[in-house]
Amino acid sequence: MIMGERARGGARPPTDANVGAGCDESDEHRAWRLEREERLTRDARASQQARRDAGVTRQAKSATEDGLRRAEVLALLSYGDIIDLPAHVSYAHPHQPAEVRAAQFAPFAALSGYGDEISETARLTRRRPELADDERESIERALELVARRVDEACDGAGPLPSVDLTAFVPDPRKEGGSCERVRGRAVRVDRRARTLTVDVDGGAGEPDGRGARPPAGGAWPGTGTSAKTGLGTGRVAGRVDVPIGDIVRIEVGGAGAVG
Repeated sequence: MIMGERARGGARPPTDANVGAGCDESDEHRAWRLEREERLTRDARASQQARRDAGVTRQAKSATEDGLRRAEVLALLSYGDIIDLPAHVSYAHPHQPAEVRAAQFAPFAALSGYGDEISETARLTRRRPELADDERESIERALELVARRVDEACDGAGPLPSVDLTAFVPDPRKEGGSCERVRGRAVRVDRRARTLTVDVDGGAGEPDGRGARPPAGGAWPGTGTSAKTGLGTGRVAGRVDVPIGDIVRIEVGGAGAVG
């Protein structure tokens, strides 16, 4: 027995000449004996638990196999007459492709509009350009020239002036905006409403009928927003009302389209 303990790596028993001769057991030998008994008890419990776990596993496996056999028998009893028949193929309706059938299981947007919000956040805008005093004066001089030529066109003394301008368009959803280019014929300069009406269709163009002088009842009302430029549309189709304060660049030409 002592050799078996040594083979398992146990502690060697102390050599006590008095043990076994009817004398009291030494402390060293008592400690060795108690450690040995505790180790043997622990090993026995572990072996017993392993046998118990193995039994439970066998029972579970047996129960699963029994359940499968019962399910198979029930399936044969219920559907034995049709279980081996070929799948039905309709001659009236074509077979639906696999990708179409799988579409019903495709993921959907649980948060409606969330993707649009992400795209809107990622969309960049630019700051309004800051113009120097000489640039503002240059724009005002160009507008005065446009107003005179529009008045002359109203009186039949000349064609409408062509303009090529860049205007800042504020973004309706976030801070900043974009700069849009507008080219066409100027048909009206409204100093009261501070707008420049431009015919962007490229046609011959006609004066507004009132020239640079605003109507007695006030400025001409706009009718919406141009999908092409984002600027306010005038009362005539194909024309936009450009706010004078948003113009950052303007070039004035004569008759004909601006190149």
